[in-house]
This record gives sequence, structure tokens and C-alpha cells, in this order.
Amino acid sequence: MELKQYNLFFLYQETFALTKRLFIQLKRRPSTLLAGILQPIIWLFLFGALFSKAPEGFFYLESILMGIFWERGSLFLLLLVEH
Repeated sequence: MELKQYNLFFLYQETFALTKRLFIQLKRRPSTLLAGILQPIIWLFLFGALFSKAPEGFFYLESILMGIFWERGSLFLLLLVEH
């Protein structure tokens, strides 16, 4: 139980330190904040326009096949990293 509390405190401490560091960086370079806000919006518009013409049910079979692909790929990476 004590080890679990220590890990939780360590996780909190690391998260707080990284967040504090990010805010310091944002104060020094506001362009990072601007880019962080604009980039997802641009991607949303680009991919939204791309996939708006997709036929009905097009992604159903693709999602099953992609699920298998991601499952096997993540398993491979997990095995690769552990050894």
C-alpha cells in the first residue's frame, strides 16, 4: 500500500513539474500556444473535407481491419520494447 502511495505521489510531482515547465515555456514563447491551438483546427478542416465525400458504410469494414492491424502492431511493439 505504501509503495502505491509513493508511486502516486511521484506521478503527481512529475506531472506538476512538467505542467509548470510548459507554462514557463508558453510565457517565453507565445507562438507555441498559438501553434498548439491552430494546428488541430487546421487538421480538422483538412481531414473533415477529405472524409466528407466517403460513401456510407465505407469505414465499417476498414475499422475492423484497422483494429486488427493496430492490435497486432501494438503487440509487436510491446514485445519488442520488453526484450
